[in-house]
Amino acid sequence: MNKTNIIRLILISMLTACTSHNAFEKSLSTADSLMREQPDSAYRLLCTMEPEAVSMPQSLQMRRLLLLSNAQNKVYKPFTSDSIGILLTEYYGRNGNANERMLAHYIKGCAYRDLGDQPAALNCYNLAIGAADTSLADCDFRQLCIIHAQIAGIFRKRGLPDEALLAYEKAEQYALKNKDTLSLLNIAANKSNVMLNKGLIDETLTIKEKIAALYLEKGYPQKAAQSKVQLIKWYARRGNFPKAKAAMDDYEAHSGLFTADGHAKTGKEDYYHIKGTFYLEKGDTDSAAHCFRMLQHRGKTLNDQYLASWGLTRVYRKLQDNDSLAKYALSTFLLSDSLFNQQAAQNLQNAQAMYNYARHQEAAYQKEQEARTVRLHLTYGTTTGALCAIVLLMLILSLRKRAKQKEHEANLLKVELRGTICALQNAKEELSRLALEKWETEEAESEPTIEQNSLSIKEMQETISRLEAKFNAQYKGMELDNAPIIKRMKKARTNPIMYPIEKTDWEELRTAIEERYPAFYMHTHNGKRINETEYQVCLLVKAGFTPSDIDILLGRNEYAATTRKRLLKKIFNQEGSGKDFDKMIQELA
Repeated sequence: MNKTNIIRLILISMLTACTSHNAFEKSLSTADSLMREQPDSAYRLLCTMEPEAVSMPQSLQMRRLLLLSNAQNKVYKPFTSDSIGILLTEYYGRNGNANERMLAHYIKGCAYRDLGDQPAALNCYNLAIGAADTSLADCDFRQLCIIHAQIAGIFRKRGLPDEALLAYEKAEQYALKNKDTLSLLNIAANKSNVMLNKGLIDETLTIKEKIAALYLEKGYPQKAAQSKVQLIKWYARRGNFPKAKAAMDDYEAHSGLFTADGHAKTGKEDYYHIKGTFYLEKGDTDSAAHCFRMLQHRGKTLNDQYLASWGLTRVYRKLQDNDSLAKYALSTFLLSDSLFNQQAAQNLQNAQAMYNYARHQEAAYQKEQEARTVRLHLTYGTTTGALCAIVLLMLILSLRKRAKQKEHEANLLKVELRGTICALQNAKEELSRLALEKWETEEAESEPTIEQNSLSIKEMQETISRLEAKFNAQYKGMELDNAPIIKRMKKARTNPIMYPIEKTDWEELRTAIEERYPAFYMHTHNGKRINETEYQVCLLVKAGFTPSDIDILLGRNEYAATTRKRLLKKIFNQEGSGKDFDKMIQELA
């Protein structure tokens, strides 16, 4: 295989790889866009991308893993290990942006949540909050809302209503920033449950009724039904059985939390306690006992068993069945003792969790304030820089305008001088013609007139010569100013580090001046012993550079001032100042 074919194969491979990467990235973007409304579709798409992911760069592999884990969490597929969460936090701790780091810590927290380690989950949620940068315009406020809601849920389960309410309020703030109506309603519904636990009955019932109405208004009948579950018990306790029954029927029919055979789904078995309480308040002890037994049979948690025993105790107390009453009262007592021990252990964990939460909240607030300060300074700096740039631009434009004006004036002067010279030349020719005619036709007495004419011609010739010399000097000076070497020298004067002068530059400057001013070299070298540096001073003076410019270009301090006086003596054999030298050098044609 020759070299051409090898190059072709390499190019084809590179183009194929780029196309493959682009297609993979496009699929990741599609999955990300589906994440909120259709997480199940996003999850399926990301799963199908697994074989292709192996050949992708690490950044794309980790991006897919991050989105896949997020989709897995959204479709309620529990994590069975924290390994993916650890991998994501380690990678995005070194790479990615603030939103990706926040999501990685959140996913790790969800893994601990599914593994039953709530303190570890809470710690990861706190780290996720700390990783966010709320001062950025593209901050994922929706994800922050979700994280704070998860934190509130943990506090609520641990019997910390005040802390739960604070976390829900933070979630509300971010939901408002994100203009997320559904999240705001969900948070309000959860807050109302916490308020019930605090004993704010009347206020909470009113709020829950409004929330249910808003859910229906916004097109969420399932959410509306779910929000009424707590209303059942309290309507019944207040004797409003029609409202309680309507709420109960709506919950069972539209909440989506029941299986096809009419049983509460796993994790929602505590509904049987609410339903049993309704029947108990209504006086239907048989139905109440049936509901409490259903909870005892199907409930998985210690709290479910406690509620079932406590419900049956109340049923048999109402029935005055002392044996059964004693049995379930004892069971309730033993379960309450177990719950107390569990709560004591949780309280210990709560203290540590609350410490971590407060610490991370403070760190997040501090980080936000620092980011705002940096951005404020950056804004001031940018504004100042912009103003400086505007002033500099205006100065440059002004200088350019002035230079163009001078060039225009010089062109006008050039035209005027040429016109004057032409007019004088025409006058000279006319006088010569008239003088010749008079010489041929007039007598000897007319000679003085001819002499006068000759004198006038001579004067006009001298005027023409002076004007020509002046014109040539101005023209040559303008031409020299526009020479590339002069422009380069001016750049070197303003920034000698960026534009250092080379030996070839001196040669080019020498050629540019000697070609335009033939007498310059003769006057400066005719029997004069001047060295190379002194001649460079002469060149720079002729080019119009100031003494300070000359010192910069030669890389010497206060050299031009003394050298010019010395050169005045050497070249022109005169005593005087540096300005006298400059004037005489400028006059050399």
